[in-house]
Amino acid sequence: MSTLQDERGLNQAAYHRLKKELEKTHKGKFVGIVRGEVVADAPGLEELLEKLKMIEPNLKQGLAFKVGEEYPEYLPIL
Repeated sequence: MSTLQDERGLNQAAYHRLKKELEKTHKGKFVGIVRGEVVADAPGLEELLEKLKMIEPNLKQGLAFKVGEEYPEYLPIL
């Protein structure tokens, strides 16, 4: 069983690995990554979060972001 920290690391690695490709195919959309895989996309954040809840009820296990936006390396999780 993986820890929350393991999941975050896996998702962050996937984000960095897929960032350039997603900028070509999903620019301006919101994308969700769970367990190191892109699992959903949507035009808005709320719609994406609803999709992610069906895949992984604990949203802290996933990563959601808008493709094309620049994010700092570290963001606190509230």
